[in-house]
Amino acid sequence: MAVVIPGFRLGHKPVGIEIDVAASLALATFARDDFAEADYEYLDCSRGPLGQRELSVYRGKDRMILTLDEIDHFLDIYMRGLSLAIDAGMTANNPNFRGYHVIDPNQPRMI
Repeated sequence: MAVVIPGFRLGHKPVGIEIDVAASLALATFARDDFAEADYEYLDCSRGPLGQRELSVYRGKDRMILTLDEIDHFLDIYMRGLSLAIDAGMTANNPNFRGYHVIDPNQPRMI
Protein backbone atom coordinates (compact mmCIF):
# COMPACT_ATOMS: atom_id res chain seq x y z
CA MET A 1 0.00 0.00 0.00
CA ALA A 2 1.28 3.45 -0.90
CA VAL A 3 0.07 7.00 -0.37
CA VAL A 4 0.45 8.79 -3.71
CA ILE A 5 1.34 12.47 -3.50
CA PRO A 6 1.13 14.56 -6.67
CA GLY A 7 3.45 17.53 -7.02
CA PHE A 8 1.30 20.34 -8.43
CA ARG A 9 3.86 23.07 -9.07
CA LEU A 10 4.99 23.26 -12.68
CA GLY A 11 7.57 25.98 -12.08
CA HIS A 12 9.37 24.38 -9.14
CA LYS A 13 11.26 21.09 -9.10
CA PRO A 14 11.41 19.84 -5.51
CA VAL A 15 14.65 18.40 -4.19
CA GLY A 16 15.78 16.49 -1.11
CA ILE A 17 14.15 17.63 2.10
CA GLU A 18 11.30 19.36 0.19
CA ILE A 19 10.12 15.96 -1.04
CA ASP A 20 10.70 14.34 2.35
CA VAL A 21 8.65 16.98 4.21
CA ALA A 22 5.73 16.95 1.75
CA ALA A 23 5.59 13.16 1.66
CA SER A 24 5.98 12.83 5.43
CA LEU A 25 3.10 15.29 5.94
CA ALA A 26 0.91 13.21 3.62
CA LEU A 27 1.86 10.00 5.42
CA ALA A 28 1.13 11.56 8.82
CA THR A 29 -2.28 12.67 7.52
CA PHE A 30 -3.41 9.65 5.50
CA ALA A 31 -1.40 6.63 6.69
CA ARG A 32 -3.02 5.94 10.03
CA ASP A 33 -4.56 3.00 11.85
CA ASP A 34 -4.65 0.02 9.45
CA PHE A 35 -2.44 1.91 6.98
CA ALA A 36 0.30 2.93 9.43
CA GLU A 37 2.90 0.88 7.54
CA ALA A 38 2.10 2.47 4.17
CA ASP A 39 4.91 3.75 1.98
CA TYR A 40 4.61 6.78 -0.32
CA GLU A 41 5.15 7.70 -3.95
CA TYR A 42 5.77 11.36 -4.68
CA LEU A 43 4.98 12.20 -8.32
CA ASP A 44 6.71 15.28 -9.69
CA CYS A 45 5.75 16.60 -13.13
CA SER A 46 7.73 19.82 -13.17
CA ARG A 47 9.91 21.01 -16.04
CA GLY A 48 13.10 19.21 -16.97
CA PRO A 49 16.40 20.87 -17.97
CA LEU A 50 15.14 21.64 -21.51
CA GLY A 51 11.84 23.14 -20.31
CA GLN A 52 9.66 20.11 -21.12
CA ARG A 53 7.48 18.37 -18.54
CA GLU A 54 9.32 15.52 -16.92
CA LEU A 55 7.86 12.81 -14.65
CA SER A 56 9.94 11.83 -11.62
CA VAL A 57 8.73 9.28 -9.07
CA TYR A 58 10.22 9.20 -5.57
CA ARG A 59 9.45 6.33 -3.21
CA GLY A 60 9.60 6.52 0.57
CA LYS A 61 11.63 3.33 0.86
CA ASP A 62 14.43 5.20 -0.95
CA ARG A 63 14.13 8.41 1.09
CA MET A 64 13.88 9.77 4.62
CA ILE A 65 10.47 9.66 6.30
CA LEU A 66 10.21 12.24 9.08
CA THR A 67 8.75 11.46 12.49
CA LEU A 68 5.78 13.43 13.82
CA ASP A 69 8.15 15.38 16.09
CA GLU A 70 10.36 16.29 13.12
CA ILE A 71 7.30 17.39 11.13
CA ASP A 72 6.17 19.57 14.06
CA HIS A 73 9.66 21.10 14.18
CA PHE A 74 9.60 22.01 10.45
CA LEU A 75 6.05 23.41 10.71
CA ASP A 76 7.07 25.51 13.71
CA ILE A 77 10.01 26.98 11.77
CA TYR A 78 7.74 27.63 8.77
CA MET A 79 5.10 29.39 10.87
CA ARG A 80 7.66 31.54 12.67
CA GLY A 81 9.15 32.54 9.31
CA LEU A 82 5.71 33.30 7.89
CA SER A 83 4.89 35.41 10.94
CA LEU A 84 8.13 37.38 10.52
CA ALA A 85 7.38 37.97 6.83
CA ILE A 86 3.82 39.16 7.54
CA ASP A 87 5.07 41.44 10.33
CA ALA A 88 7.58 42.87 7.83
CA GLY A 89 4.73 43.75 5.42
CA MET A 90 4.69 40.79 3.03
CA THR A 91 1.43 40.34 1.16
CA ALA A 92 0.18 37.30 -0.72
CA ASN A 93 -0.11 37.43 -4.51
CA ASN A 94 -3.07 35.89 -6.29
CA PRO A 95 -2.24 32.39 -7.56
CA ASN A 96 -1.58 31.89 -11.28
CA PHE A 97 -3.77 29.03 -12.48
CA ARG A 98 -2.84 29.44 -16.16
CA GLY A 99 -2.28 26.01 -17.67
CA TYR A 100 -4.55 24.23 -15.20
CA HIS A 101 -7.90 22.97 -16.37
CA VAL A 102 -10.68 20.70 -15.17
CA ILE A 103 -10.66 17.50 -17.23
CA ASP A 104 -13.90 16.13 -15.79
CA PRO A 105 -16.13 18.69 -14.03
CA ASN A 106 -18.08 15.82 -12.43
CA GLN A 107 -14.97 14.45 -10.70
CA PRO A 108 -15.24 14.90 -6.93
CA ARG A 109 -12.92 17.43 -5.32
CA MET A 110 -9.71 16.05 -3.85
CA ILE A 111 -9.76 18.37 -0.85
